[in-house]
Amino acid sequence: MKMKLYSVSFALIAFCSCKKMIKEKPQGFVNSQTIFATESGAEAALVGCYSHLSTYYYFGIGYEQFLSEGSGTFWTNQAAALPVAHLAALSTDALVNNTWRESYATINSVNSLIDGMEGSNITPAVKNQVLGEGYFLRAVVYFNNVRTWGAVPLWLHAPSSTQPYMARTSEDSVYNQVISDLQQAEKLLPVPGGQAVGHPHKWAAYSLLAKVYMTLAGNDQSSPYWQKAYDEAIQVYNSKAYSLVLPFKDLWDVTKENSKESIFELQFNMSGGSSNGLTQSFMPSNSTYTPNQKTSPLARVRVHKVIFNDFVNQYPGDPRINATFIYNSYKSNTGATTNLYPNPAASAANGYPYILKYADPNYISSVSNSNFIYLRYADVLLMLAEIENELHGPDQAYSYINEVMARARDANGNGATDASETAPADWSGMTQGEFRQRIMLERRIELLGEAHEFYDTRRRGVDYLKAFLQHHNAMPGFNATNDFLFPTDDASVKRLLLMPIPSDEINANLLITPDDQNFGY
Repeated sequence: MKMKLYSVSFALIAFCSCKKMIKEKPQGFVNSQTIFATESGAEAALVGCYSHLSTYYYFGIGYEQFLSEGSGTFWTNQAAALPVAHLAALSTDALVNNTWRESYATINSVNSLIDGMEGSNITPAVKNQVLGEGYFLRAVVYFNNVRTWGAVPLWLHAPSSTQPYMARTSEDSVYNQVISDLQQAEKLLPVPGGQAVGHPHKWAAYSLLAKVYMTLAGNDQSSPYWQKAYDEAIQVYNSKAYSLVLPFKDLWDVTKENSKESIFELQFNMSGGSSNGLTQSFMPSNSTYTPNQKTSPLARVRVHKVIFNDFVNQYPGDPRINATFIYNSYKSNTGATTNLYPNPAASAANGYPYILKYADPNYISSVSNSNFIYLRYADVLLMLAEIENELHGPDQAYSYINEVMARARDANGNGATDASETAPADWSGMTQGEFRQRIMLERRIELLGEAHEFYDTRRRGVDYLKAFLQHHNAMPGFNATNDFLFPTDDASVKRLLLMPIPSDEINANLLITPDDQNFGY
């Protein structure tokens, strides 16, 4: 079934027009009690959910900037983001409050969709797909929220006059709801086929549920969640629904989006649809990477030196380095050269590499066509490698990680390793513990800049996060004037496992008080 998407405005659902989808002008306001009586109305309501998910302050850039800088992996000189980037976030910080607000705007929209669809009598195939996507989207946002803030209000219906507020709900209850929503999505979503570009199908739910179980397993090798994670992820692998894009650099070509590797990808389009600030925040100012700019990118999000060093030291000669980073130097649109790390001539302000993944040569003013990939197949392969190692050791885990290694060294993208393509080499000969450490580094290398870092550096617990921060602080050539010195005492590291509950929520929600704030804030 090919779903047609329309723009509509009603209740809590906003206007939206999604990339590469049918776009129609809104025909006026629609009564929220009748909109779900027609297929076009239900599909329009679903578009509204994607509209909320794609706003500038959520997947448009706010989410990525908040979690990237708050992970300890990225540097910034933006004054408003410095507390988050210094790992000293305040409950009053705009990044904290905006991300929370937009996440709950999305949840509110999805809850209205799910409630409306439950009583709808439209064609079962359309109803199942719309409902399945609704459950999937709600799971995405609550999974983000519980990993970011821990216990959060668990709204499953729109607020009402009888229930205008909600207290924090336990992490266990939130995770249980995420699991339930994804299990529903697995049942309702179709297999890959005719659904619109940018919409998830069945295997997306399996992929995300595998990640949920892996997160719940934490650092406990004996946890039963490792097997649950494997049972979900192996079905995605065996489905053959996805494959790795060759070469790696093509994943970030704005003319080759929604690839065979993409599992869930947010659509952005400068021409009449949703646009984003990814290029604006991640790209250097006045460079040949944005030749058509009217307003220069802001260069807000850059990579800490130690992250670049770890990549280059682990895999010298890896083609992914040139596809992932802007480093050493770049040319301005006027032909001038700006030096960057690790060039010793780089100034203090330019002593940090950039992420290249969100380059868009068509960038103008403050908007970009660059999509945001929330989940891709290489991530599933890395999950399977990590899960298999925890269950049985590395012997069978190599096959999954080495698919990623083979793609990484295939710079020509011809599906074969040429004589000159020797790095990164296949993995072999590791102990279980060695594999465990390397797979975490490999996730940081392969997925850098894709908003996984905050979660990956915290899901293994306090000891792993503390070691990560100590490694950062011990970087050779550390410059206390410009580089960030992170706290590593036990109390601070425990605090850094979560972000603070936003002050806006505490002030507005009568069932959440300052005493309910997360540890250390």
